[in-house]
Amino acid sequence: MKAYTEYMNTISADAALHEAILRRAAAASAPRRYAMALRFAAAAAVLVLCILAVPPLVNHPAERVTLPHTSANIPPDGVETLYPATEDATATETATQDVPLQLNADGRQVAALIYIPGHFWYNLTDAQYAALLPDFSFPVDATVHYRGDGSVFDVVLYELENGETAMYNEYYTRTEIILAPDKVDKGVVYDFTPVVTSVNGIEVVAGVLDWKAGDSVAVYTADFTMDGIAYAVRIHDNAANDNGTQRLTALVNKIICFGAPDMTVLADPVIPALRDDVFTLAEAYADPDFGFAMPVNVPEWLSFEDARRFVNQIENSLSVYWHRYMGYDYVSWTAAAVQEFDRDCLVAPAEVEKYDLALYPIPRADSIPDVLWDVVNHPVFRVEELTLDMIYARAYRIDDAGDTPGWRMDFNVLMGDTVVRISSKGASPEEVWAMLAGICP
Repeated sequence: MKAYTEYMNTISADAALHEAILRRAAAASAPRRYAMALRFAAAAAVLVLCILAVPPLVNHPAERVTLPHTSANIPPDGVETLYPATEDATATETATQDVPLQLNADGRQVAALIYIPGHFWYNLTDAQYAALLPDFSFPVDATVHYRGDGSVFDVVLYELENGETAMYNEYYTRTEIILAPDKVDKGVVYDFTPVVTSVNGIEVVAGVLDWKAGDSVAVYTADFTMDGIAYAVRIHDNAANDNGTQRLTALVNKIICFGAPDMTVLADPVIPALRDDVFTLAEAYADPDFGFAMPVNVPEWLSFEDARRFVNQIENSLSVYWHRYMGYDYVSWTAAAVQEFDRDCLVAPAEVEKYDLALYPIPRADSIPDVLWDVVNHPVFRVEELTLDMIYARAYRIDDAGDTPGWRMDFNVLMGDTVVRISSKGASPEEVWAMLAGICP
């Protein structure tokens, strides 16, 4: 997760997009090790596709095992299905009958936005997986994502390694496969008519994109449609050899030879309790579950923008967002039902090594020890122990080019069975302390 976060920090965006991402990420639930939360943050169904990731890849069939969960991202049935690699599969899966793919160069991945109304998800069952995809030579986990009306949005698979998303060169997702009705909202575009490879009568547009030249990493892509189902295959590998090409070729040929998936096995899901309501500020204060945790001592320079009441399989929360008029300063304030991850990150005032950012210079991916990574990035203070000095320990200043200078901070406060998640830019520690003082018992 630490490596993935550092990789994500290399992605650039303009100021407005940067603020939108920060804002929605801050309003989301607790940090999660699994990729699902990065792709579909709980309080914001809108994310940038060029930084998307979803729960890992599945291999079928095999005996179910229960994976330990290190975050609140727990599947609805409490069991995550992991399928080990088939014993007779080879590492490369390159066979003489595979149709070689002709790779197009100089393409670029589309940075589109998606919205999934009423988003919920389930891990694929054994029977569902068998109807959709072939066995692979690596362990995988698969998740189907639904809209609130029960229609399928997509199925996403990631390769696993030691129970977590497999990474190439620490920072890059090794293998990702997406299939969806009609189209996949994660594409590659070319400034020319790309060469098409016919694999068993299926037209495949494959390509290789430079990703990070300094690391000699490239992303190998393949897009095709089979019986009305769109596929996107993405592989990160060494740009200096043909291993990525071989892996991509083997995967695409295997999927196509398996044949069109039977998407009817995904029909009629059990729709969980869902909520995604836009509130006025008055409605937020009046919310019977979390209104008590909304601040009233809001600095005058902040203007209310919106509030959202959100419920899905892992999150029950109320988020309110204020911003500076004609500026990028903001305060994001979320009250949520406490989760196991929050309790795991509880810290005492004396445990400064778990929350004092002055101990960890930027880039923090290099300075925070792995064993403390989660808690330093998500400390939870008990409300009865919180002091202004502890808030100062979470506050820091950055003077980035193209950005506004000022205080930045994020931390969490436990109030009984409710955790308040605070993220801000521009507000001083004293101002945030005053906001908390107005709601603390």
